[in-house]
Amino acid sequence: MYKTLFLFIIFFSGMLTFAQTTWTVTVGGNMNTTPYFDPQFLIIDEGDIVKWDCIQGTHNINGEIDSFPANPEYFSYALGTGQGAPWNYSFTFNTSGVYDYNCSKWDHYKTQFGTITVNSSSAQTPIANFTASPTSITAGNSTDFTDLSANNPTSWSWTFNNGVPGASTDQHPTGIAYNTPGSFDVTLAVTNGQGSDTLVQMGYIEVAAAAEIEEKISNDNLIIYPNPFNKSAKLVFPNNEQGLYELFLYDMIGNKVNIIQKTTENHYVLEKGNLSTGVYFIEIQGTVKTFRDRIIVE
Repeated sequence: MYKTLFLFIIFFSGMLTFAQTTWTVTVGGNMNTTPYFDPQFLIIDEGDIVKWDCIQGTHNINGEIDSFPANPEYFSYALGTGQGAPWNYSFTFNTSGVYDYNCSKWDHYKTQFGTITVNSSSAQTPIANFTASPTSITAGNSTDFTDLSANNPTSWSWTFNNGVPGASTDQHPTGIAYNTPGSFDVTLAVTNGQGSDTLVQMGYIEVAAAAEIEEKISNDNLIIYPNPFNKSAKLVFPNNEQGLYELFLYDMIGNKVNIIQKTTENHYVLEKGNLSTGVYFIEIQGTVKTFRDRIIVE
């Protein structure tokens, strides 16, 4: 009984280790139609089999080292003159890596080429994880995110609740702005050839209001248009006496971003330039009167 059980365990383990998937690539095209491989790009696992099934025309399979020296192994069928349909050819990919190949018959290589990516058998499903710095900001400011996911994900999908932008496919998104106070969730979904994983951090970004700046707003007779703006905005204010006014720009926590301009005119065009997306405060300061208002950069 013990011997039988032992042999069964060995047999079952072998089934797990050498489990294979067979993938079919259709080969076609002739003098009147464009030569092709379908699908052109494959992602498979170590130990899987690819079978090329020629249904039309005369073709070959060229994955030779001489043509593609970066291939981990070489494979080929009917090199030279090729072979007319129908035929099929199979190859087992036992070494992980990226394999390029084509049909070298006549000029078929111009459209009839493909890539096979072989994942290592030791690859694992990714585990999503991330951090941000800072996680507590004032409305109108931004934060940067860093991916910390394990097991080598190959794609990233971020969702930033109430953020600007609200989504990203970058591995490490930067400059994500939050313009309204509150606590906001962040979601990261990661994927590789073995699977996917999603992490949601509830209320991860804390955004505080800039109350001390709000108290300073006084926009009597100051006109800003358009507002919000994404290229430029025109500021118009009373200045019949042609007095000297100085323009200042502040962020949401009261830091002076820039001394924009001195003018004796009654208008000024503010260019976005290098300004980040967010809420700012404009101050037009003269010897007699000062104008203040909020301005939003998109």
